[in-house]
Amino acid sequence: MHLGVSANVIPPTLRLFLTTGIMGGFTTYSTFDYETYKYTQQGAYALAALNVGLTLVVCFVAGAAGDVVARLLSEAELRCSADYAILACPPISGA
Repeated sequence: MHLGVSANVIPPTLRLFLTTGIMGGFTTYSTFDYETYKYTQQGAYALAALNVGLTLVVCFVAGAAGDVVARLLSEAELRCSADYAILACPPISGA
């Protein structure tokens, strides 16, 4: 990372992707793994199982909710793009 910042070897957009995308994913997983493993080392097997179970359920629900929201936004944009609905729909920001 130091070389990428100080020598401008890595373009800023690639550096952002590597640090927040790739490394962010590793640190999130390592935290989950560390906490779950610590629970098992302490004999708190119920907490370890709860940590795994809740993480899986919450992540699945969040992913499903994101899919629903994306579909709703996509359908709304399609309805608003029809000629007859131009006056009835607010402009989409960034368009």
